[in-house]
Amino acid sequence: MTLITFNNLSKADGSALVDQDDNIVQAIVYGPVDINQSKINYEEAVVEILFKTKVSIPSNSPSFDYVREMENLLKCIFKEVILTRLHPRTCISIMVQEIHNNGSLLSTTVNAITCALIDAGLPMRCPVAGVSLQLDDGATKREFDFVFDNKMDLISMITRSFITNEDLDKAIEIGQTKAKEVFDTIREKVRERFTCN
Repeated sequence: MTLITFNNLSKADGSALVDQDDNIVQAIVYGPVDINQSKINYEEAVVEILFKTKVSIPSNSPSFDYVREMENLLKCIFKEVILTRLHPRTCISIMVQEIHNNGSLLSTTVNAITCALIDAGLPMRCPVAGVSLQLDDGATKREFDFVFDNKMDLISMITRSFITNEDLDKAIEIGQTKAKEVFDTIREKVRERFTCN
């Protein structure tokens, strides 16, 4: 089950709090805003993503690599999703705060950022939905993180398990069903958010 609260922070251009399967993430979007001359890109907007864990991790800790990996993955996904060429010489800054992690943090984070971008009114090629799932045949567990676009095409996939083609096909089919549920929830909440009473 996915619960979404739009525009819960007043000073951001867009914000969303997402609770998905007891994983809670707050996403905040600022921009497009002016950018430092040294970082300027004359062709498109620069996308910056800052991911903050629930507990602060020192930058010299081995666990900090996880934070950088998460930021880089999110940046790769959303740099392709946001229509950055419409806003050259600017910066779109996205901040993500982990509030509770129950094992599906990446998919919840993707959904929170998508909702915050919608709330900010930033143009996107398409909305995306994150889904985490686990296949368990009793002997082994295979975990997957998927990102789908609104046509149910696979955008990104992460697994750290050994999988077969059959596992992948089955996981994608289940993931598409779950992604459709996420999109339905987002659509419903967007309608509530932007409908005048």
